[in-house]
Amino acid sequence: GMALMIAFEVGCEAGVPPEAMIMEMYGSGEMESVFRSFRETGFFRASEEHGPTALYGGIIRTLGMDREAIATSFRGILQDITTGGFAARFQDEAKNGYPMLGIAKAMLQERSPITTAEDRIRRLLGR
Repeated sequence: GMALMIAFEVGCEAGVPPEAMIMEMYGSGEMESVFRSFRETGFFRASEEHGPTALYGGIIRTLGMDREAIATSFRGILQDITTGGFAARFQDEAKNGYPMLGIAKAMLQERSPITTAEDRIRRLLGR
């Protein structure tokens, strides 16, 4: 989620229309097709169905990622789960009436540039 929010923000800052950002990121349904092909043909084999632009962009962006930083973050999250830290905090959250969930739900209900663009797209498409 955070990656999409940041990508949206950066694209809009660069002058890309918000609706175009939504369509490029997920509004076109392309990501659904990609994930379906992961499920049906496998993660790596699905890439064989991509066009040259997607394949080229995928490899150069993958090679440019800070793999170790991502792995370190994932290891920390996994450790938090396996050691019971997440569960303990969530139990405390429940005992206290779910204050963080309340904050999250309030954020979800707020208007944002993303939801505004999504609403405009839905209106244009008659949904």
